[in-house]
Amino acid sequence: MQSEIIISHNDLYKWHSDTLAQIDKEKLTDAFLYSLSTKDLTYRPYLACYVFASSIPKHNIDKEVYESGNIACKYCGHCETYPQNTSHLESELINWGGVRVDQVFGATYYLDKFLSLNLVKPSKKDFDILNNIIDAILVSDNETKPRDLEKIFGKIFKSNKGQRETLIDQLGVIGILETETYKGYHTKYTPPNLREIPPVSKIDWSFPVCWWRGKNKINFETYDHFFGHYSELVRL
Repeated sequence: MQSEIIISHNDLYKWHSDTLAQIDKEKLTDAFLYSLSTKDLTYRPYLACYVFASSIPKHNIDKEVYESGNIACKYCGHCETYPQNTSHLESELINWGGVRVDQVFGATYYLDKFLSLNLVKPSKKDFDILNNIIDAILVSDNETKPRDLEKIFGKIFKSNKGQRETLIDQLGVIGILETETYKGYHTKYTPPNLREIPPVSKIDWSFPVCWWRGKNKINFETYDHFFGHYSELVRL
């Protein structure tokens, strides 16, 4: 695939639906878990991508024309006249485990890539890491913020700051870390122009995890939906 792609809204969503139809959800959770102990970040983003991509309702393009002349869809954010750079996506995958999982082109690109990966299975180390991550969230105090989690996670599994930030963002996209007001995509789809962020000068986190606090703990139903079939994981 070429590094810069211009793709129409219709063609993107045909690719999107064809790709989703081939995905096995349990293989996605296997890959996510596998990435935790192995540090193989090329297996990390697909669960978040799947949740986001699956959440987008069918829609016709709601055109917005920018001053540059580029045409985008206000409902999903896809710009069908601007080149999508896949080399950036590959770099972000290798270094951080995939950043643009809440963008329809990025999520579809990664899911299509997943279909060609070798299948993997998580080990005891992977299950232990996720159990410890969930335990750390559940015992956090009410005012714990995503940055506090990032520092705590650094004591749980080998990773750098950027990789932990990306993981926390993905837990938000999935809907494991969300709030009563600001939901992850397993719960509901939120268009780009409605993804509010806190009114601060600098924000390190994506929607919705930017709003998460320790008092929100985790969405137990979402966690169980994706990870409840693993006997090795703590049942909540």
